[in-house]
Amino acid sequence: MTTEIITQTITTGNECGECDNKCGVCGQRLAYVTVTRTKTCALCHKEETSVIGCPNDHYVCRECDSKKALEIIDRILSTTQETSPVNIIELVMANPEVSMYGAVHYELVPAAILTAVGNTGYELPEDAIAEARTRARRIPDGSSGLLGICGAALGVGIAVSVITGATAFAGEARHLALTATSYSASHMLGEQPPCGLRESRTAAISATEFIRDFLQIDLPRNRRIRCVQLLRNNTCAEEKCPFFVSYGSHDLSASYVDG
Repeated sequence: MTTEIITQTITTGNECGECDNKCGVCGQRLAYVTVTRTKTCALCHKEETSVIGCPNDHYVCRECDSKKALEIIDRILSTTQETSPVNIIELVMANPEVSMYGAVHYELVPAAILTAVGNTGYELPEDAIAEARTRARRIPDGSSGLLGICGAALGVGIAVSVITGATAFAGEARHLALTATSYSASHMLGEQPPCGLRESRTAAISATEFIRDFLQIDLPRNRRIRCVQLLRNNTCAEEKCPFFVSYGSHDLSASYVDG
């Protein structure tokens, strides 16, 4: 049965496909729908298609909704000397203007990866980061449910594609991009409540491993991560998340560490 708004109860307590993102006009919780609709942005009046709806029928386009977050990403990418994609993502996510959810993470992942690679001294193609971000903006909201693949995993594939110069007919380079996406997607916690930060971290970790092993680019090994964003995420998977440590705890055993 197809309905506009998903009616099953989400295990976290959110109902009707609701997420913890809020409408930029009225502050109501947004809901994901099953049918793509054409909507008009209440701020800039641009029309675009989306699967996100406000109960009061408001809509704010991706560009307006993510403007502040993208400015923060621009500033950090242009100044950081970090060679770890994970560390770059942590720097960006430390700012409360960057949402825990949403399509901004699709753009952040490949941008962080390519910035880190460039900071190692590896020569990237001209305008590599801008090109990757342009491609990432084409990934629709809610891609994990609607397309069956998380946009953060696609971001890994985009980064590898840009590094290798892959095209649809590029043979080995195309294979590497596809494999990178698949490798990243295989690490996603698909059955858990959505968390853009968790998936961005997972994507950056898998990208680091993949790029070190298959492209022989010397990114630093992933460090231990202790998530400090628990209070920002009402749908946190808690113990089921590899980055979770209970609030107030000094135990880091649940955090991710590579090697």
